[in-house]
Amino acid sequence: MQEQPAERQVKDRVLEQVCRLVPRWITPDSLTLAGFFLGLLIPVCSSQGAHRAALCVWLANRMLDGLDGTLARTRAAATHWGGYLDILCDFTVRIRRDKR
Repeated sequence: MQEQPAERQVKDRVLEQVCRLVPRWITPDSLTLAGFFLGLLIPVCSSQGAHRAALCVWLANRMLDGLDGTLARTRAAATHWGGYLDILCDFTVRIRRDKR
């Protein structure tokens, strides 16, 4: 098995504690989609001058993006589909954010 970078080990250790608080009915894919839809709100908030709201939404997007993978690994529920969905949503949000 490939060794994880030190940063990911620290991130996973912290987020594993958060994962214990996530109800079983919430799936990693649902966190990915929630983060995706929040990410789509970032440029909307920013364009309306609600920069603090944009920052809060961005922070929530980043938290969910980190949590979905850790939740999948913690629950032994990681799938190729989930990995693909995560990358697709991440790039869509980044492209959307960069298109100003």
